[in-house]
Amino acid sequence: MIHNIEIYKEKIIRKINPKTAQIITRIEESGIDDEEKIAVFDLDGTLIEGDIGDAIFCFLISSGYSFDFKWSNYQDMLAVKNYRNAYIDIVTTMKGMDVKTIVWAASALLKSNSNYFDFEEDGIKYSMQIPKPIPEMQYLLTYLKLSKWKISVISASSHIAVRTVCDKLFKLKPDYIRGIKTELEVSDEYIDLFTDRISGTVTYREGKAVNFRELFGNDAKPIITAGDSHGDIELLNLTPDNGLVLICSKTPEDIDFLRNNLNTKAAYVITGDY
Repeated sequence: MIHNIEIYKEKIIRKINPKTAQIITRIEESGIDDEEKIAVFDLDGTLIEGDIGDAIFCFLISSGYSFDFKWSNYQDMLAVKNYRNAYIDIVTTMKGMDVKTIVWAASALLKSNSNYFDFEEDGIKYSMQIPKPIPEMQYLLTYLKLSKWKISVISASSHIAVRTVCDKLFKLKPDYIRGIKTELEVSDEYIDLFTDRISGTVTYREGKAVNFRELFGNDAKPIITAGDSHGDIELLNLTPDNGLVLICSKTPEDIDFLRNNLNTKAAYVITGDY
């Protein structure tokens, strides 16, 4: 059985960026303890194409739900780089909604064979990308799971949405999964409902590093980290010098930002760059 797993691992690692595979092999052969084998990933733009939080919000609008916070409001906040509050508002505007509705929306999107869907708000038509797993990262997660790494995903999307994606696409256990959380209320019918009260530290910028330390302890370091945007830099900078940073950005601007703001001597790889 062990022999078969090793053969399978060898097949899987050949599907990964060769430089990434080489560095991971070097790390594993360096004699690190099992407790040190921690890998942490952003979700949107890193493990999946698209953004699950954005897609769920727009999918719910297309399904007839309405919110005080509009898609146009969200876009305006992003345009002026008010990212943290934008990510909070798109989550907290779902106050009063059943948790199962978010799981349903995420599941429906992940099952879709389409790449986009259309929706309308205030007479304006929009097109939204449906999130899909990035094959290279799927292979990487499979390899790490087979190699007994602890895998964490910390995202600025809704916590429930992030957990749903990690379960359905990547078969990751919820123990090390974090997104933006709100407190829940139980209705008279015993249904879990979202509130607009944030619970815990918001998983954005330094908040991602805080959540990592809450999950693994103040002394723990993620040997492998991966992110695609400015919101991930503090998480990536937790990587020790003997580790690996995966820069998953799609634009030269984001690549340059992350590369120029890394405060670790860890090796880095720009994913897809091969």
